[in-house]
Amino acid sequence: MDPIVEVIKSRKSVRTFDRSPLSEKEKSTIKSLLNDKAGPFGGLVRIACFDLDEKDTSTLKSLGTYGIIKNAPMFMGAIVKPGPHIFEDLGYVFEEAIIKLTEEHFGTCWIGGTFTRASFSSQAGMQDDEILGAISPVGRAHKNRSFIETALRTVAGSRNRKEWGELFFNNNSSTPLTEKDAGSFFVPFECVRLAPSASNKQPWRLIQNNSGIHFFLNRTKGYSKLFKQIDLQAMDIGIAMYHFEAAAIASGLSGELRPLEHGCNEPQWVYITSFVQGA
Repeated sequence: MDPIVEVIKSRKSVRTFDRSPLSEKEKSTIKSLLNDKAGPFGGLVRIACFDLDEKDTSTLKSLGTYGIIKNAPMFMGAIVKPGPHIFEDLGYVFEEAIIKLTEEHFGTCWIGGTFTRASFSSQAGMQDDEILGAISPVGRAHKNRSFIETALRTVAGSRNRKEWGELFFNNNSSTPLTEKDAGSFFVPFECVRLAPSASNKQPWRLIQNNSGIHFFLNRTKGYSKLFKQIDLQAMDIGIAMYHFEAAAIASGLSGELRPLEHGCNEPQWVYITSFVQGA
């Protein structure tokens, strides 16, 4: 199994960090992995980060993460400007950064809706037309989870994932895709199934047919109204897109993500993009 696939499969959210400070070499490694990058739709995602004094509880309180995130030595955030599919781009690029950090044995935790944006905005030097979509603490995971962290994982159902037949389909939205039908794409599909999502809603739906693998967003009714200016479920499908493409490349399957003309008979499913093999 390719290392990137193992990282995707094993990565877990970390909310409790080691109290000892990061070395300058560790900080340099982290910052070297956080590059600004365009996503699959061409939107630029800027990733900003800042060090956090281990005794500075006021900053954690101002971020709205105090009591949930413990002892984090650094925070990073994904920043974009308004544009089409910008949150899909953000989800893709930020998850790529998180997987790279995980590969280097740093702990992270996606935080999309439950933090105070104004405080991070000042730390990141954001411009008026920029949007902060998500943040994550970064550091070495503590060997023991806090009570709050364990409770949050239980409430979010982070260990639970939908079955294949609820997420993946063969030729049309009425025929569930089996693991056998997936053939050489079994690993990319499974990496999508294991992807993180806001409140563990898993809003992605994929249809495989002769022209490619097609990504649809099945929105949770009323969920988007909970958050102003940002689209968490569009970020979720961006994460799924990254997992699929990274796992496909790692499995030796050539192809690329690009939009095609594609629909389905589920009116609530919104077409996003496709993975086209050999493109």
